[in-house]
Amino acid sequence: MNLTNKNMSEETNNYGAELGGLAKFLFDKAVCFWYSAIFIEIIAGGLAVIAGIVKWSDKFNILFAVLGFLLLALAYYLKEKFHDKYDDAETMRRQSVLNLSMAWPISKTKMSEWRRCCGTQVASRDVVLENGYYETKEVPSPRKLLEMTEESAFWTRHLYNYLRSYVLVGLLISIILLVFVLTFTASDVLQVNISLKIIYAIYLILPIALSIDMFGWFLRLSRLAKNIWDIERDLESLGKESSINDKQILILVAEYNCQVISGFPIPGWFFRTYHDSINNLWKKR
Repeated sequence: MNLTNKNMSEETNNYGAELGGLAKFLFDKAVCFWYSAIFIEIIAGGLAVIAGIVKWSDKFNILFAVLGFLLLALAYYLKEKFHDKYDDAETMRRQSVLNLSMAWPISKTKMSEWRRCCGTQVASRDVVLENGYYETKEVPSPRKLLEMTEESAFWTRHLYNYLRSYVLVGLLISIILLVFVLTFTASDVLQVNISLKIIYAIYLILPIALSIDMFGWFLRLSRLAKNIWDIERDLESLGKESSINDKQILILVAEYNCQVISGFPIPGWFFRTYHDSINNLWKKR
């Protein structure tokens, strides 16, 4: 099986870098939707606590209830927008990689549709991957696809591991605070009515805490990092062979794509923060 397409025009060949740049832009946009939704859910939870503890008039209680509902509806909408944009960005990334690594063509009609998906923000400027975004110097070939996927897996795995550390810290702080508050309210230090208010506040916060699901985030990031590491090792082992089996490459690339399509949103500032650290690890590997 020969995966390389040598009958591709120079114009079409340039689409890979542009599509990769559009994918990066759309990933950042999707991430914005996701974390905005989380922030709005926290605000809604805070309003619920205030409305449940403070003695307002019925009019204020109705106002808080309506406002809380609208905020949660907005958060739901933003999460749906995130999934829509993230799926598009992931598809664009895959097509960009196949174009850059295998010289597989991208039609003009499809490129036009991808540009439309990114909106008017990028219509008036060039958004392309910078030269040297991928380290491999191979010509379009199965080996180049392997090396690009291996590099992408390395960066994704390290970003997930760094992010997992943040999630773990947040999870531990939440557990410690919860245990401390429950222990404190169960003692005789506070008056009964104050203890009941604190417990009621925790009861109101719990649905939002479950929605954010930091424990689920931690497990998900751990699983993704482990699975990507397994794929990365298989790619490294396959890359050492003098003659690479095309089918094996496609299997591993498909496995990697299955992991990242269900991946975790990485904020742009987080990527920039750890860029130099991961880059140094990549060069030392």
